[in-house]
Amino acid sequence: MSTADARKEPPVSPPGWRGELLRVVLRVTLILGSIVYFPSAYVALRDGKPGVAVLDTVALALVAGLTVARSFSPRSRSMGISGVFYLLGLGLLLQVGAIGQTFLLGFSLFATLLLGRRWGLRAAALSALTLLLTGYLGIAHPEMVLPGWKTETLAGWVIVTANFSLVNVSLVLALGTVVAALQKALRHAVSANADLQQNRALLEIAGQTARLGGWRLHVNGEHVEWSDECCELHEMPLGTRPTFVEALGFMVDDFRAEVRTAMELCATQGVPFDKEGGIVTAKGSPMWIRLIGRPSRNERGEVTHVLGSMQDINDRKLTEERHEKLEDQLRQAQRMETVGLLAGGVAHDFNNLLSVVLSYSELLSEELPPGDPMRTDLEEIGAAGRRALDLTKQLLAFSRRQVLAPRLTDLGLVVDGMQGMLRRLIGEDVELSTSCAPDLLPVLVDPGQVEQVIMNLAVNARDAMPRGGLLIIETAEVVLDAAYAADHVGVTPGPHVMLAVSDNGAGMDKATQARMFEPFFTTKEQGKGTGLGLATVFGVVQQSGGTIWVYSEPGKGTTFKVYFPIAAQSAPANPRVATPIERGAPRGAETILLVEDEEGVRVLARTILRRLGYTVLEAPNGVEALALAEAHPGTIDLLLTDVVMPRMSGRELVEHLLPLRPSLKVLFMSGYTDDAVVRHGILDASIAFLQKPITPEPLARKVREVLNGPAMSELTKGAPALS
Repeated sequence: MSTADARKEPPVSPPGWRGELLRVVLRVTLILGSIVYFPSAYVALRDGKPGVAVLDTVALALVAGLTVARSFSPRSRSMGISGVFYLLGLGLLLQVGAIGQTFLLGFSLFATLLLGRRWGLRAAALSALTLLLTGYLGIAHPEMVLPGWKTETLAGWVIVTANFSLVNVSLVLALGTVVAALQKALRHAVSANADLQQNRALLEIAGQTARLGGWRLHVNGEHVEWSDECCELHEMPLGTRPTFVEALGFMVDDFRAEVRTAMELCATQGVPFDKEGGIVTAKGSPMWIRLIGRPSRNERGEVTHVLGSMQDINDRKLTEERHEKLEDQLRQAQRMETVGLLAGGVAHDFNNLLSVVLSYSELLSEELPPGDPMRTDLEEIGAAGRRALDLTKQLLAFSRRQVLAPRLTDLGLVVDGMQGMLRRLIGEDVELSTSCAPDLLPVLVDPGQVEQVIMNLAVNARDAMPRGGLLIIETAEVVLDAAYAADHVGVTPGPHVMLAVSDNGAGMDKATQARMFEPFFTTKEQGKGTGLGLATVFGVVQQSGGTIWVYSEPGKGTTFKVYFPIAAQSAPANPRVATPIERGAPRGAETILLVEDEEGVRVLARTILRRLGYTVLEAPNGVEALALAEAHPGTIDLLLTDVVMPRMSGRELVEHLLPLRPSLKVLFMSGYTDDAVVRHGILDASIAFLQKPITPEPLARKVREVLNGPAMSELTKGAPALS
């Protein structure tokens, strides 16, 4: 509400308290009026003033009618009762004299109380005008004419009216100011009470959700006051007020002693405390709680109460224990991997040395005659060598240099089976989302090694999101064609199953990406990582016949995409990937603005589009693309742009171009997976999107599809398509 609105007077129609005041005024006026009616009428008739009796009768009837006529609005009834006092004032002024001024004064005051200060001032003005006119016109009762005053003149009646108005207006202003102040205070009190009730309701909901309760203990009292949530935590009936000793009795021994000492220090010295420990509920259930206590002091600074909260942290403690256990297992596995590498290398070299020792000991033994004392020594050397050989075999087994056991595997089922473990591994502050395509064709891999790959990538993503975030794991069938294989060493063209792991964490720069798969390379602080996690992923993927591709930028998150060839048992024999011309890729002659910061990708896309017949305008970033679009005299039919670029993102480029070229059609491309881009809030799900790596046939079909569709401005009409 603005300041001007706050200064406005309340509406004429009396709100709650004025309505209640109206009912009181009507009832009191009716009762008192009935009491004075009969003696007043009797005296009036006795003194030969029937008009006064009629006036009293009419006024009493009006008051009675207003009292029972509840179908009228409160405003109308308030105006009515004020009018009754004006009618009495006018009538008595004409027939009795000065007593009429009293009722005119009442008219102004009741108008102020029931209708507001403005109406009170209007009533005061009407009363003054009435007094002035009745006196000046000579129709006022003779009693109003004071001896010695020339009140029959206008000046005389102005003086009389001015004195009356001075009192009347002063009372109206004073009463109006008090009423306005009280009404403002009442509004604030009602608003504060409503906020308090709402906050209490929200606090109660929060307490129930967080299983958080409050408690209070008087320093000289015996009983502890528990909130309903505290009673529920202890599985006790609501309203339970245990003694301090009984409350301590729910706690386990060590925790009980800590709390007793903390309570004494808080009550005597005002030392706050925050403790965690175990309790056993009334029904025998063990539980971890967090107990917080703070001193409450009086105006002299003396501690009078200890106030606090109690929260069920059982789930958190169990999660921490599980998380700590998993962390220990993970660190142990990484340490064992490091030792295994060393042990494997030593065992391999030592085997070579043992081969020489064992071989030459046998040769020497054969050349010695039987019974030669040297034969016994050589046999001992051979036995020791064979024992050493057994030891090296164990070291090789420890280093996991064993042959893989691949079998036909559905990667979607592997991901689904790991969800529970992954959620525990990444913690509660990281959201896990999986999107696995149904009925995936199998790949020939070792399922245990694939699980290791997923776990290592999940741990890497978790460490990149220290304040929490989103982890997305996806599987899908893709086809990598010859053009993609030519630009990526080790890729075999054909159908693959893609495993994508995306996060919205810190991301990596180019220098980090260049070394991230090196053994023992890590960006974590000392003691936080061995640098073998991604190295293990790379080795497993390579050994399984797959490839791994990474798309990442600082502050934009990371996507790892692993491609495993579909197993030959389920794929066509000798698969051949057709070229765009062979597949009949759609062609065109439109003009396309290509914006891509990676030169190799930009050159590749330009080459494909020009071979398909399109005119291509290209720019390495959004700023140059905007300048190019402003300078180009002809039509630009399509904008093909990367999502994440330096200086200006693809989203920002579109926002600048649409006002210049409303008919423009837009196709976004990115190294992030489709679902990850949408979930990261980069694009709306309805916007055309092409996932990298770029290959000729998918690019040709997607470009043609967008060119045949509606303009970007039509897609975003009525709702923001970009976020």
